[in-house]
Amino acid sequence: MSLRGQPEVTYDGNGAMVEYYDDPFIAPPVPPSLHNRLTRLIEAVLLTFEAIRKYIATYIQEPWADVGKKLKSRNLYWVIE
Repeated sequence: MSLRGQPEVTYDGNGAMVEYYDDPFIAPPVPPSLHNRLTRLIEAVLLTFEAIRKYIATYIQEPWADVGKKLKSRNLYWVIE
């Protein structure tokens, strides 16, 4: 097993070196295509909005608010599911 963040070097069938990183925070030697990065960004934004909505519904809304009721806060409308 390699040290954290250090690549493991193996060889494919053609004798070329292939590096595998065990730390997801180290950028790969070749960045993913622009389309893949855009798709991941869109997914991350949607997950962020969903997390914000759930946080507001759980911790900020008044305890008397019923499910399905619209809450108005600074011109933003939230529908609690």
